[in-house]
Amino acid sequence: TDTGTGDYVVCLKCRQGTYQKQTSQTDCTMCSVGRSSIIIARQNECSKCEKGKYQSEVGTTNCLKCIQGTYQHQTEQTKCILCDVGSSSSIIGRKDECSACNKGRYQSERGMSICLKCIPGKYQSNVKQSNCTSCPLGYYRLRNRNSDASKCNACQRGMYADAIQLTACLRCLPGFYMNHINATFCIRCPIGYLSVVPGSTNCTKPSDDAVVGTGQSSQVKISAGWKKKCNDNGHCSPVPCPSGKYSTVPPSNVCINCPKG
Repeated sequence: TDTGTGDYVVCLKCRQGTYQKQTSQTDCTMCSVGRSSIIIARQNECSKCEKGKYQSEVGTTNCLKCIQGTYQHQTEQTKCILCDVGSSSSIIGRKDECSACNKGRYQSERGMSICLKCIPGKYQSNVKQSNCTSCPLGYYRLRNRNSDASKCNACQRGMYADAIQLTACLRCLPGFYMNHINATFCIRCPIGYLSVVPGSTNCTKPSDDAVVGTGQSSQVKISAGWKKKCNDNGHCSPVPCPSGKYSTVPPSNVCINCPKG
């Protein structure tokens, strides 16, 4: 351009991150927030940031991708949106809403890249949840990373769970039994019956030559010279034969008179 003095001034090209769409200007306009440009001597407005990207500063040459745990579903934005609770995203530059946590997983914080698996003893049967639920009484969930965290398992027969959030069921003690699933307690064997092993599903009578021992968890053999005496409730105990009488092996419920001689 001729200045009238015989000197010429050279017009400068707008640098990256700026533009100028009018003539006879003294400076260039910086790209606004939400926009950018890598073009030198740009003559129109800077490009809008695409979905999945943002720019919070003016005069920049590029838009930034949304980091993990965030997304942006609109153009020309100055920031990304944090993933909501119950969702997450491991994608960089995500253009749509974050993925809902699957069953068995949860996320209680915003802006997270992963959902967390429910800890043993807890479960989650719904999607997009912010926490897990404790297994109820009579149920459990294993301390196993491969276990299904979307549900709890019922205690099987011979076992019980008398508290919430258990990772295993407890076996019924000897002298007790349980004959149905998802039990919260075990039942004492009836009078005259016993269970010897832990986790019994039923009780049994003692053998003919024995009576139920203490705690109904064992049987006591009756020695020769003794007999089995039972009351109306079914409780039996060994008693010695009186003088002049005896019992055989296995003992019977009666003592026999000694023969003559």
